[in-house]
Amino acid sequence: MSLLSLGEHLRQEREKKGITLDQVASATRINIRLLHHLESDEYEDLPAKPFVRGFVTSYSRFVGIDSDEVLTRYYDFIDQRAKDRQSLDSQRSGYAFEKKDSDATRKVLWIFIASFLTIGLISLFVIKPRIQRSRTEAIEKLRQSKAESPAKEEVAAPPVLVQGPPEADSPHDQDSKAQEKQEVALAQPVTQPTTAPAPNVEEKPDTATDPNDKDPMKKGDAYPPDSIRYKVVLKSRAGVWIRYQVDELPPQRIFLLKDKLIVFKGQNIVRFQASNMNSVLIRDSDFRYRPIKSRPALRVITGKAAELLLGDPARVKEPNPLNGLSPLQETADPEDFDEDDDV
Repeated sequence: MSLLSLGEHLRQEREKKGITLDQVASATRINIRLLHHLESDEYEDLPAKPFVRGFVTSYSRFVGIDSDEVLTRYYDFIDQRAKDRQSLDSQRSGYAFEKKDSDATRKVLWIFIASFLTIGLISLFVIKPRIQRSRTEAIEKLRQSKAESPAKEEVAAPPVLVQGPPEADSPHDQDSKAQEKQEVALAQPVTQPTTAPAPNVEEKPDTATDPNDKDPMKKGDAYPPDSIRYKVVLKSRAGVWIRYQVDELPPQRIFLLKDKLIVFKGQNIVRFQASNMNSVLIRDSDFRYRPIKSRPALRVITGKAAELLLGDPARVKEPNPLNGLSPLQETADPEDFDEDDDV
C-alpha cells in the first residue's frame, strides 16, 4: 500500500467526516485558497514551513484526527517540500510569505501615494498662492476704505444718546399777555463749585460727522470756560424725549436713556423741554439730583410735558422758539416715581 501524501491524507479524512472545505476555512480561519494548495500539495504557493505546520495542526483538530501524529508521520515530507520551496523563495525578502497579488496591491499603493503627492504639490504651488493673493487684495481694499472714510472709524457710537435731526426755528405767534401770565420768577445763575466737579457728568454724542466740531450736539461744549454763565446738568429716571436750545444755537432733539446724564452750558440762556418731567432730575449746587419741578423757573405746558428756562431775565421774557415746534411724544413715568424723591 502506497503512502498517501499529506494533502491527500487530509482531504481523505475530511471527506470521511462529510466536512466541506468551506467549513474548514470558516472554523480555522485559514484562507480557502491556502487550504486548496495544502490538499493539492502545492507548497510553492504556501507560506514557510512553520506556517504549514500550523495549518496542518488546525486542519487536523477540526476534522477530528491527531495533529501530533500527522505532523510526526509527515515530518520528512513537510521538510522536503519546504526545502524545494526555498529555491523559489530565494529572491524574496521580508515577510515569510507574499501573496501573488501583492504586486498589484503595491501598484495600487504607489498610485495612491503618487496621487496624494500630486494633489499636495498642486495645493502648495497653485491654490495656496491664489489664496494668499486674495487675502492680500482684501486687506488692501480694507485699508483703502479706511483711508477714504476716517471720520466713520474715528467716531464710536456709545449707546447713551439718540439724537434726532436738528429742528429749524418756526415763527412764534403767541399773545404776549398770555405769555407773561405763564412766566414765573427766574432761577439765579448757577454758580460753579470750587471744590471738585461731579464725576461722569457728560456723555459724548454719537452723531458727529465732522471730527473737528467740538460741539456736534450744540450743547455749548465749544464755549470758553470763562464765558459760561449757566450750566444745567440733567439725569433721566426713565427714557425721555428732550428738546433744547442753548443761546442762539440750532434747536436739538434727543432721546435720553434711563440713568444717563446730559449737560447744557449757556452764555445767556438755556431753553429745555421734556416729554415727561417726572422722568428728569436736575442737579443742584450741592450735587444732589432733585425733581425738576422743584425749580421755580419751570412752566408746565401740557400734561406731563414741560419747559425750563434759565438765563438773563430779559432773554427769558422773549417768546420761546421751542413752543412753535411739534409736541414731543409723551413718555411714561419711571417705575419708582415719587414727586418728593431726592436722589
